[in-house]
Amino acid sequence: MQHSFSPSVSTEPEDLRRAEASLTALTERIARLASLLGAPLATWDDLQKVLDRELPFFARHQALATAGWMQAAELRESRDAEELRALLLMRCELMTHLLQTHSLEDALRMASGVEAQLQREGFRPGAGGLTLLELLSQRPSGSSTNLDPPQAG
Repeated sequence: MQHSFSPSVSTEPEDLRRAEASLTALTERIARLASLLGAPLATWDDLQKVLDRELPFFARHQALATAGWMQAAELRESRDAEELRALLLMRCELMTHLLQTHSLEDALRMASGVEAQLQREGFRPGAGGLTLLELLSQRPSGSSTNLDPPQAG
């Protein structure tokens, strides 16, 4: 007996499907961490403050670590804050790569799908900071996003 196998036909290239799965996983974790830490991600300033470690919990953790007073709860919050920052940077890199290899429309469609998935899971709109991509697509050409990753130093 012979079985014929017909793979499902997809109109999306495999790299786009992988990128969307990665973007979904990153954004879900970003939304969870941002909610846990009380870190807003609704504006460019909000994102920049996380990337620049300018939110109050970053300063508090630095002061506690310097004084040697960091307890388990503060240590966990500090790790969560650094993870949030790192995941935002990873997502910036993923989106940069996506925009270099595909179109802005692909990136916006993907971000919209991820945003819809988060809302189905109970997150409020914009919880993962992806709605900012829509603002990016509406910015006049040549204007800065001020989200360049910080230089290692």
